[in-house]
Amino acid sequence: LSRSFAPARASRRHYPGVIAICLRMAGGYRARVAEFDEFLQSDEFSRKKLHHLAFAGVPDGKGRRSIVWKLLLSFLPLKRDDWAPVLEKQRKSYEQFVQDLIVNPQAQDNVGDHVSNYPGTVFTLYMLHLC
Repeated sequence: LSRSFAPARASRRHYPGVIAICLRMAGGYRARVAEFDEFLQSDEFSRKKLHHLAFAGVPDGKGRRSIVWKLLLSFLPLKRDDWAPVLEKQRKSYEQFVQDLIVNPQAQDNVGDHVSNYPGTVFTLYMLHLC
């Protein structure tokens, strides 16, 4: 039987073309990571360059994907100086959302405060139609 696939211990002597391609790909990846890192260090971002860089994918590590997606979705402004107030506002909004959503059963003012206690709400109308 002949084996058509490469053995586990391939060397440059056995597969020079494959090794050369892998080395070129690794060099290209490193260059791409360096380009992303340089771009993300700037204080102001170009949307056109951001789209160009992100089109072929964003390299893993150092939170690159997180930052790029936030910039692409306009969650973060294109000027780095404007990030802190925006993030603070979003965090406060999230904290308020959590406070509004979660009812603490231990709190005195929440005793008996349930959606079903309010007639005319979507929940009570839905439950009335079910029964």
